[in-house]
Amino acid sequence: MNETPTLCCHNDAPRRERARAADLNGFDYVEVDCEGTELAVYFLGKAPAWEIRPQQLRITGGTRIRDIRVLEVNVDRSDDPDTDDVMRVRVDRAGDFSSYTLCIVALDPETGRASAVPPPDFDARYACVCFSFRAACAGDLDCLPAPSCVEPRLPTPALDYLAKDYATFRRLILDRMALVMPEWTERHVPDLGITLVELLAYAGDQLSYYQDAVATEAYLDTARLRISVRRHARLVDYLLHEGCNARAWITIHTSTDLPLSTLDFFFTTGAAGIDAPMLKAEDLPRIEPEPWLVFEPLTAAGADQVELRVAHNEIHFYTWGESECCIPKGATQATLIDPGANDAYQLTLAPCDVLIFEEVLGAHTAAAADADPLRRHAVRLTKVTRGRDALTGTLTVEIEWCAADALPFALCLSTIGPPPECKLIPNVSVVRGNVLLVDHGSTEYEDLCEVRGKPAQPRCPDDCAADETESTPERFSPKLKQRNVTHAGVVARCGGGRQHHHASECGDDGCARTAATRQLAQDVRAALARVWLTGSNGDEWEVRADLLESGPDERHFVVEIDDERFANLRFGDGD
Repeated sequence: MNETPTLCCHNDAPRRERARAADLNGFDYVEVDCEGTELAVYFLGKAPAWEIRPQQLRITGGTRIRDIRVLEVNVDRSDDPDTDDVMRVRVDRAGDFSSYTLCIVALDPETGRASAVPPPDFDARYACVCFSFRAACAGDLDCLPAPSCVEPRLPTPALDYLAKDYATFRRLILDRMALVMPEWTERHVPDLGITLVELLAYAGDQLSYYQDAVATEAYLDTARLRISVRRHARLVDYLLHEGCNARAWITIHTSTDLPLSTLDFFFTTGAAGIDAPMLKAEDLPRIEPEPWLVFEPLTAAGADQVELRVAHNEIHFYTWGESECCIPKGATQATLIDPGANDAYQLTLAPCDVLIFEEVLGAHTAAAADADPLRRHAVRLTKVTRGRDALTGTLTVEIEWCAADALPFALCLSTIGPPPECKLIPNVSVVRGNVLLVDHGSTEYEDLCEVRGKPAQPRCPDDCAADETESTPERFSPKLKQRNVTHAGVVARCGGGRQHHHASECGDDGCARTAATRQLAQDVRAALARVWLTGSNGDEWEVRADLLESGPDERHFVVEIDDERFANLRFGDGD
């Protein structure tokens, strides 16, 4: 039997009246004499007809004095139908000032021992009753009265609603002090009282500003903060985007063949040429504004490894022994020379690889300074076929690329130099391999602050529940320390890498999505913040443009950029 009530109500009169009218028995209340050894237990109406034995009564509770035993039980039955019966209970000792509970249990008909359930003719709600041994006796403790559940209604102060700034708040406080403390007439600034008045006026000015700011940001017509405007616009199905970063195709010149992890290096602007020194992150000058831009490799999910080849540094076009050749505008195929010999091909090109066509000499002067820097074009290969020129024995590689990457201009391959030499100038344009897609931005790691909890709210104990303390977390909306968080679109994955190629993705059907030229063009409204969030327990969180379609248990968050270009993280329910 559960001796602790599971329900606490302020009004149980209807239940008591129904229990009195029914054939069920129950305890109403308990009175204790001043010696504390005799209890008068009143029934809800009449006592049961059967005899109540001392072993059927249990007294639990107490702080200093516990395990009180019942010695004797006598029932006073009244002939008056309107008078309740009383049970006189004598115990071995008196209890302390804490609360006790008296319960009645049934006896096992076979063993005669007390069970854990009340008798069948007792109402389960009134089979136990709470009481105190010292309720009617004077105590030696000077305790404050228990706080009331209903807070007293305080009189409404007379406020001047025109006071909205520091000066008016200061005047209002001084006028009030002149009313309640007329003997205080000090008005000098160094006075401690004036200092406190000005401090309160300053706090009131700040709170008044917050009050006005909330009302201002609540409407699109009056909102001034970028985050507020962004949220209002999203509610009317308009996405206020944050733009997107810059992307570029670059080539790497290597002196040896090696695999390279894209997580181990980045690129900076400002130093040009093959002989430019390699720098570490700590070697970069930390000044404002930064004299360089950082670009990091941008790969599809799961593709963080690249293979650099010396043979791919510079690849030449094959003109089949002809002169003054060019690749026309709109071309989607070409022939390359493999520098290998005896069927030992050195070019390891494959579908989904990206090559860059570059003019390196002037088409009319054959001078490198006259090369047009605009005549550079990146293409993604869809087909690679190795062959051989039967006439010269030269190893060749036939390449084809997406129609979306068709040449936007005619590319000169060889030309005749100026007179009087009029020599044939080959390799006016070359092919660059070891190509990587990079985007503007550097990866920074940051530890967010821990989620703080609100002040604990203690609750006072009563007859129905013990004291407890409730703790709830505060709303969690951290701000990142770095400004200008990068926003970028998703990188389309072409096939499964160099070892796994899918014709549906690298062929004609997938060219529109994976073409090299399409990777540089981003949809600003589909760009998301490049922020990765990992919880302390290792859970990965996913960044979203908004949380309108996110469920309550999904690990989604939104990055909101404020007016100072700082990023604020927002979670759905604040947890």
